[in-house]
Amino acid sequence: MFTDVFRVEYSKNPSLDQYSIFFGCHFSDITFSDLHLDEKTIQECVFREITFQNCRFTSAFFHECHFIYCTFKNCEFTQS
Repeated sequence: MFTDVFRVEYSKNPSLDQYSIFFGCHFSDITFSDLHLDEKTIQECVFREITFQNCRFTSAFFHECHFIYCTFKNCEFTQS
């Protein structure tokens, strides 16, 4: 089961910050700015034509995810 989100642009998205696990999501044509997915589990998600700008992925766990034509600008990938 996929949750589709299309052609929506977020400057900040606190609604994503409240969840600790993302499963089976499908994001397309979105810009995420200043998003912090610290210690989140992202599983079986598809990211198509996404721009991640100034995002932080500290200790984020990606499992069976697909990034198709995505751009990462000034993003941080670290493990705590």
